[in-house]
Amino acid sequence: MMTDSQRLVLVGAGSFIARHVYDKAIAEGLAVIGVSHDADLGAVILPDDIVVNFGVTPSYMTAAYTEENDFDLRVARCAHAAKARFVAISTRKVYSAEHRWSATEPTGGTGDGSFYGANKAISERAIAELIGPKLLILRLSNIFGFEFRYAPQRCTFLSRMLSDLREKNSIFFDMAPQSQRDFLPVERCASMIIAAISRGLSGIYNVGCGFPIACGSVAQWVMEGFGGGRLVVSNHEIRDEFFLDMTKWRESGLPLNISPDELHSYCIALGRILRLA
Repeated sequence: MMTDSQRLVLVGAGSFIARHVYDKAIAEGLAVIGVSHDADLGAVILPDDIVVNFGVTPSYMTAAYTEENDFDLRVARCAHAAKARFVAISTRKVYSAEHRWSATEPTGGTGDGSFYGANKAISERAIAELIGPKLLILRLSNIFGFEFRYAPQRCTFLSRMLSDLREKNSIFFDMAPQSQRDFLPVERCASMIIAAISRGLSGIYNVGCGFPIACGSVAQWVMEGFGGGRLVVSNHEIRDEFFLDMTKWRESGLPLNISPDELHSYCIALGRILRLA
């Protein structure tokens, strides 16, 4: 369990998800500090701290793995040297193609074919060897929210969708709208991250909604809230389908109460906010 003497240190605190984690920690009365990716961590981290890394080097996303571009490992080494706890924010992309549907934690490890997925899989192993059994790895699904102001810095499915809808009155798909994925609102993601840390979990846990939703439905719901728009599909191939099995999370005793109806309402709210942006 997280004690009153412990602080959360969020590295890469300006990122989309980290900002919501920071706000949630403050709301729960936790001691939290946010630092940039270039902070002197040796001067920041204390022995009782819980260090969570949200930072990443650009080359890590687009090139083969090297220790030099592994920012997760760099931060983990600083935490280890200070005898602090480390939480690694990973991704569903560590799951290979044959394990993406109802992905379970024991099946991850080789990546989805992207540089990012392969590199995260390598990072997970390197950090686990360094930190040992006290490490917590959280594999996130598609985390989304009102990302309009974050584009193009956060070039995700939802940030592109919101930007194109606001600026061009259209949403552009290069895949079949029937393609299904696991979507989780960023506010819910932040709550789950804080809950896992506060409970003192260790090991690997998925963080998602635990069921698939068609990408086309997400687009239609956002347009419903926006009050217009059109969906333009250039490729009708069903691709990159996945959802995360949340059995291990539920068995830990942590809550997960989200439904397709809640996602529907959330997407409509995003569209309404976008109309006013």
